[in-house]
Parts: sequence; C-alpha cells; structure tokens
Amino acid sequence: ANINSYINSVPNIKFYNKDIFIYSDKNKFDLIIMNPPFLDDISCDESKPIDSYGGKEGLEFTIKVIKKIFKILKNKGEAHIITRTYIKYREDQLLKKIAVLMDLNKKFFEIDYTYLTKSAEKSTKGTSYKMIYLILKNNNRNKIKIKKGNYIFSLSHHF
Repeated sequence: ANINSYINSVPNIKFYNKDIFIYSDKNKFDLIIMNPPFLDDISCDESKPIDSYGGKEGLEFTIKVIKKIFKILKNKGEAHIITRTYIKYREDQLLKKIAVLMDLNKKFFEIDYTYLTKSAEKSTKGTSYKMIYLILKNNNRNKIKIKKGNYIFSLSHHF
C-alpha cells in the first residue's frame, strides 16, 4: 500500500495494519478495508488456520467488527468489507443482523453490497453461503439505507 501510494503520488495518507480493537473510540478513520475471518463451526476444522474462525455461525466476528466500525468511522467515511454471509429462508443473515444492530444503536449508515459469487455454496445445515462485498458509508443522516449494487473487481498482484 505504501509503495502504491508513492507510485501514484498520493500524499497525506497513512496505512495501519493492526487489530481494529486496539483503537479507542476517539480514534476516527476515513477508510477501513478488511476481510474478517468468516468460517463457522462446521467449515472450520483442524486443517483450517485458527485465524479463519468467525464464530459459531461465521458471522459473530464480522458483527463485532462492524460494532467497532460504527464507533471509529468518521462522518462521510467508508468501510469496505469482503466476507461470507449465509442465506437462510431466502434472507441474507448478515444484512439482517447489521440492520438490527444499526437500529438498536441509532447508527445511520448507508450500506451498498454485492455478492461475489453467483450461486451459493450449500452447507450441511441446509443453509447456503455466499461471498459478499459490503460498503458501509457513514452518512450521518437519520435514515438507514441498504441497497444492492454492481461492482467491478480487478485483482492484480505486483511483486
């Protein structure tokens, strides 16, 4: 990230590669990009690294992170999250939990999302999983807005 900012002449930028929970709620950030662990009890076995475990349903750690984001994201700041969600009874459980969380905490964010996989991966629980890309925008309005969008991803590696 530092090399890319130098190559592209982007001044006044700092990158942090740290645990989000070490920051006090007084720290505020313009942009947060993350890929939290998301494997559930069934998906996570001895062959998977422990840092892939996202909780019993796979969403618990992501929800914990989003609670923290609500506290440390600047007004008009954005958080970009790539994670996995699960669909139960045709309803996205992560989006449902985020909407409830925002309502309970009186946080008013705009959420754009898109699924990164066309079809869902089936689990043994009768639930299906999809990779999801979320953009949480702190719009500081008295309105919660969740909408599906279309995003183009270009992944490249420079060594």
